[in-house]
Amino acid sequence: MSLSFIFIDLLSDRSCLILFYNNKAFVKKIDKLTKSENIPIILNKFLNTKKIKFNENFLIYVNLGPGSLVSARSAITFGKSLSLIYGCKLYGISYFDLLKLNKFKYNQALINSKNKKLLLNLKTHNVKNLSSENYKKYSKYKVDVKFNSKNVKNLIMSKKYTKKIVPITFSSR
Repeated sequence: MSLSFIFIDLLSDRSCLILFYNNKAFVKKIDKLTKSENIPIILNKFLNTKKIKFNENFLIYVNLGPGSLVSARSAITFGKSLSLIYGCKLYGISYFDLLKLNKFKYNQALINSKNKKLLLNLKTHNVKNLSSENYKKYSKYKVDVKFNSKNVKNLIMSKKYTKKIVPITFSSR
């Protein structure tokens, strides 16, 4: 059986769902997500149009950022919900992982995430939110990092991503 996974990115300027199924990549761009509760509806419509049945054989990956905390929490919560319902494994991928995989040549990287300009320190994993004035000072570190189907597949196949996310537990009480 081929690798089946879904990648959930709600943090970047190009929010999307990337689905790999039967050695094919499917991308659903998410423009202007106003309510996080619409994510399951978007995924369901996406799966129905592709005639794909989501099941326990899928792996779930979410973009952990850095970026908007609300967007990261929405992606993780949705991923955890899918993981609990279907019994799938859940993993996190960060911009740091993607830059490391692509062997970015500097120790710092300047990225745009949801209209924020973030300076990432690749050695310490620190993040600095830059003002417009400081942005020009660090412009040589600018990178157009993209979570596209090729980069996500390469990162997942390399198994050099951030970590496994443990689903929230529930009790019978």
